[in-house]
Amino acid sequence: MRNFARWILSLVIPALLATAAMAETYTEGKQYKALATPQPTSNAEKIEVVELFWYGCPHCYELDPVLEQWAHELPEYVYFVRLPAVLGRSWELLARGYYTAELLGVLDKIHTPLFHRLHRDKKPLRTPEELKAFFVARGVSEQDFDNTFASFAVVTKTNRTRTDSMAVNRIQRGLEERSGFWGRLLDMPLLWAVLAIIGCSLMLMPRVGRHLPDWEPGDVATIDVVMPFD
Repeated sequence: MRNFARWILSLVIPALLATAAMAETYTEGKQYKALATPQPTSNAEKIEVVELFWYGCPHCYELDPVLEQWAHELPEYVYFVRLPAVLGRSWELLARGYYTAELLGVLDKIHTPLFHRLHRDKKPLRTPEELKAFFVARGVSEQDFDNTFASFAVVTKTNRTRTDSMAVNRIQRGLEERSGFWGRLLDMPLLWAVLAIIGCSLMLMPRVGRHLPDWEPGDVATIDVVMPFD
């Protein structure tokens, strides 16, 4: 009986989870909100996708290779922008490092290796001198780094602030607490009913030690179930 219950569970749960995953719908006011005043984009003729990231964020690190591949497959009408977040003074150094690499045209040598250094190699960069040494090791001269890192353009870009999200054309943001995959699970009473039935069956099932006995063909087993009634 216990094995039967486990077998039923192994069939029912994946089917219900797959159904929940496929039932993907997006409704304004539930999964996202439209901003009252859309912000101007860099290119009004294209859909602009902005990634707000932080080099110290492990989730950003995991997402980066996926975004790199996606960015190389964009259709003509989509424009992708990376925006290093500055939500505190400790975030400013690496944001300026990103803009320095961007203005010097060396993002391909700096961006991904910088992620690797912090997360894979566990080597933090805490000072401008350490950051400069990282750039110099990748072919940037000290003078070019110093001039660009302290430039008005880099300082101005770093001072920009954004909400911590990924925006599509900068008009949609936010998720309802019960939206997404787990929200859909909460709205599936059939799943929880099946789980309750199987759970009750397992609890009411008599326990025969820690392991089932080694029965031979022809053996007969009897089980007494005693349930109190008022």
